[in-house]
Amino acid sequence: MKILSVSPYPVYPMDFGGQIKIFNIARGLAAAGNEVTLAYNFTNWGKKIDGVVDGVNLRSFKTYFQDIGAWLQQRNIAPLIITEPFNSAIGPNFRSMLNGYDAVIFEQPFLSSWMRQINRSSVIIYSSHNIETDFEELYNQKHLLDKTYTRMLSRCEKRAIDLSDVVLTVTEEDKAKMGNLYGRREGIYVIPNGFTMPGEYSKSDLRYS
Repeated sequence: MKILSVSPYPVYPMDFGGQIKIFNIARGLAAAGNEVTLAYNFTNWGKKIDGVVDGVNLRSFKTYFQDIGAWLQQRNIAPLIITEPFNSAIGPNFRSMLNGYDAVIFEQPFLSSWMRQINRSSVIIYSSHNIETDFEELYNQKHLLDKTYTRMLSRCEKRAIDLSDVVLTVTEEDKAKMGNLYGRREGIYVIPNGFTMPGEYSKSDLRYS
């Protein structure tokens, strides 16, 4: 199979839990005999690496809005979801990058509007790292506009779930809560944080997201 994984941030070298999960799933799929491309949004805090690493074809793209969002979040001004409407507007510019694959995996919901740019012959997979509304509420709870941001994130997360053929969560608890919040019960599978290639990392080596 030809598989595309889409990440909203750089994934290699791996430093934190989200990167470890994204890259190791891609690497595992490649090791199973699939042709895997991992397209990542090259931001101002990551490293730009284009080429094949451990069987995974790394391909960078840039939206620029994600850089702005990262800058705002680092200064506790606004969470990353503030970039979502802008990323949604430029989604058609990336249609050619997204098509030509048997399956497309979207990591996290921030680029979920791009799912609409994919031919329906492809299987669309949403890979959830958290119940994002829980995570962002805890992270940004001091913001006066937190309720607005949470509503935006909830809409974004729901869209990712509704438009995908398959949903991945990291825990059974997240799977159950996703069903309660968004009404989806079928086609949801659990891949725990800490997924690795055999022998690569021990559990104590991982920093979870």
